[in-house]
Amino acid sequence: TLLNLIAGLQRPDQGSIRVLGHDLQTLTTTQLDRLRGSAIGMVHQEFLLLDRFTALENVRIGLRFGRAPHGERALAHQWLDRVGLAHRENALPSHLSMGERQRVALARAMAHQPCLVMADEPTGSLDPDTAAGVFGLLRSVCTQANCALLVVTHDLALAAQLPRRFEAGGLITGTGGPT
Repeated sequence: TLLNLIAGLQRPDQGSIRVLGHDLQTLTTTQLDRLRGSAIGMVHQEFLLLDRFTALENVRIGLRFGRAPHGERALAHQWLDRVGLAHRENALPSHLSMGERQRVALARAMAHQPCLVMADEPTGSLDPDTAAGVFGLLRSVCTQANCALLVVTHDLALAAQLPRRFEAGGLITGTGGPT
């Protein structure tokens, strides 16, 4: 629910939510779509890759909704390389391991250079070693790209690796009660 509210996919019953200086209550559906496409990357536990498209095509599809510069194919390839999957760019999701699928999802979320990356149980379906690698990559990529990272997890070991303070940078603020 929290990530859906911040992404503007769900509206609060009361109160307000501001993301990147925008009061989400005042934005139209089109404006919310543009905000998500240009400034927010999502990494889902279920990966949400399109089965009939290759790893490269899945990353490119994410670029079509964002503010991708020219050279969409090259940028998608660059991100697959960055997550260690350039050699698997022509593989369909059904031919990728769970960890590889999650790394494709991470490349798709990061390729349009978002200001905010939200991850919903990003390692929930992975074995502990793969989970540690994917989470380390997620943190590293967000640090290098200077984007905020918001993680929702039930994994206490993963949560223990996250900072315990939030820098006031005006990315997200909220008021009000439950949805």
